[in-house]
Amino acid sequence: MRKLFVILLAICMMLSMAACGGGKTETPEPTNAPASTAAPAKADPPAKTETPAKPTSGGADAAGEWTGVYCKFVGDTDGVTDEPFRLVLNADGSGTHYRDDLEISVKWTLSGADFAMTESFLGATNDYTGTLEDGVLHLYNGDKNDDLTYEYVYGRGDVSGIEVPHAEPVQSGSAGDEPGSAPEAAGLAAYRGDWNGAVGFRQCTGKYEYLDNENVGALARFAVQPDGSIAAFIGLDVEDTPIMDLTATYSDFWEKLLLSGKWINVPFENIAAEVENGTLKFVIPISKEAGSLYLVFNLRRLGDTGWTDEDPKLSEKNVEYTKDMTFGELAELLGYDFLDYPAPDED
Repeated sequence: MRKLFVILLAICMMLSMAACGGGKTETPEPTNAPASTAAPAKADPPAKTETPAKPTSGGADAAGEWTGVYCKFVGDTDGVTDEPFRLVLNADGSGTHYRDDLEISVKWTLSGADFAMTESFLGATNDYTGTLEDGVLHLYNGDKNDDLTYEYVYGRGDVSGIEVPHAEPVQSGSAGDEPGSAPEAAGLAAYRGDWNGAVGFRQCTGKYEYLDNENVGALARFAVQPDGSIAAFIGLDVEDTPIMDLTATYSDFWEKLLLSGKWINVPFENIAAEVENGTLKFVIPISKEAGSLYLVFNLRRLGDTGWTDEDPKLSEKNVEYTKDMTFGELAELLGYDFLDYPAPDED
């Protein structure tokens, strides 16, 4: 009995050991797949910087500063002017023409040897055509076969070697002029002397609106001095508001008198005055933060009673009252004295 018990116990122990050791742990299969080396998505390449387009308005041969050698009528065989003038051309096709004491904006183009230029001044334009050859710039303000077309010639640096066709330069103060005097522009005679008339306030806004369509008396004097300059005065019948720092120059090119100065501390520059049918006309724009207006001048020669219906006009009563007055008397009537205006010229 004891022997049977021992055998059974041995069998149980064997079965127990088999149960504990029979489970086998499997080793996972090794993997040969490498770690991911996929590159990150590429960034878009930077945009290319566009090279600015070269200006189509000109060439390097034209850009820069030019010195005026002479200007004259094409048909002039007696002489040419020697008044200094200068032309500055920018590479972008813009520029400035310095002549007749003016600074005039220009636009220009160059195609081969063919040069073209347009001046812009006071709302008006003037076209030139010409050529750029062998370092010399020729310009014409019209048909170069027309005797009355102006011809301009420019060079760079030393311009003494540039030939003047047909004529020798005329020096300032040509034959027939008295020593020390300057020749007077033919058109200036239309402006010199004393003027009387009216000034109208037009298109008035802001604080000046109450003046709209009002007319007041006005007078002017343009006296040519021995050196050729012009002493100018313009008075109007508005208390304590004279036109200050007034200057006047005559432009042979524009054939007009150009006025600069300031009124109620507002500057104006190169206002073109024109004589038409015996009437001197010009318009001065005034603009301030408080308002704006236009001064419209309409003047006739002192003592002239031939007024028309032009606006503004001097009333018939005013014409009759002032027709026999001297300039000094009219100036006093408007509140000015002899210290405010220049003496008349001798002619």
